[in-house]
Amino acid sequence: MVQEIATAVSKPVDHTRMIICLFLQMPIGFVMNMFITSPGTPRYLYSLIVGVLLQVYMFREAVYHIYIYYAVGYLILNVLPRN
Repeated sequence: MVQEIATAVSKPVDHTRMIICLFLQMPIGFVMNMFITSPGTPRYLYSLIVGVLLQVYMFREAVYHIYIYYAVGYLILNVLPRN
């Protein structure tokens, strides 16, 4: 589907995916604002899940190594002593 849109507007597929993600952020934010009204964990989880899905959709396999770096850094900060 993205390939057909990209050829119709004469843009590369990755640019088209980015524009689609930018347009999807408005309804996604509306859903969060209207239906996830309780502060705290539900909003954080919704933001986390939707953010990861948007990144994976936009960047495909290039995003996974970044999550590995985040996980290793998080583990290092939590496991090693401060001093």
